[in-house]
Amino acid sequence: MGKFIDLSGKRFGRLFVIGRAPNKGKDTVWLCRCDCGTEKVVRGNDIKRGKIESCGCLHSEMLIKRNYVHGHSAKGKFTYEYHSWASMIQRCENEKRNNFKYYGGRGIKVCDRWKNSFENFLEDMGPRPSKNHTLDRIDVNGNYEPSNCRWVDKSNQSRNQRVRSDNRLGIKGIRFDKSSGKYQARIKITGEKNSKSLGYFKTLEEAIEARRQAEKQYWVVG
Repeated sequence: MGKFIDLSGKRFGRLFVIGRAPNKGKDTVWLCRCDCGTEKVVRGNDIKRGKIESCGCLHSEMLIKRNYVHGHSAKGKFTYEYHSWASMIQRCENEKRNNFKYYGGRGIKVCDRWKNSFENFLEDMGPRPSKNHTLDRIDVNGNYEPSNCRWVDKSNQSRNQRVRSDNRLGIKGIRFDKSSGKYQARIKITGEKNSKSLGYFKTLEEAIEARRQAEKQYWVVG
């Protein structure tokens, strides 16, 4: 058996070792804090060998950067299709993102075909039809994958969602605000005269989740 080496206080890539964690079988495990603020339990051999250098945010950033260098740019700027692809990955994998709780935090994932290649995403989805179209998941509880995604006009997206069978997710109480170009979520609280605004959201999915979380908070049955 090799000599035990205390890794506490040492840095490996973006990971700072806080201290020892309970072993996983015969493996020595350490609690680390990533530069992005996320804490992660990592096997000692993995960080010493450079196999793991972050909580996962580094992989996402390098993947996005590599795909950008290899392709979809317009005069040095991101195209909308590329921005949609990169944002999709970030909200599903980067715990530091404010909207992670609505996506990756709920178990929503990006399929391997898209996660590893912007070109595959563009091949499957094609260019967005117009500047009014956004990336939309047909099943808001489903993953980002070819069979569950489409480009949808913002106004039609809002109107179509209102008549779908998944209203239990919180479609009621959501409206599209034309002046801001965002979705507003509201909820009526017992005892209050006016409904409470839950904020404005860039995507319908974020508004749906905000409404659903508010229902849990304000409509709890005792």
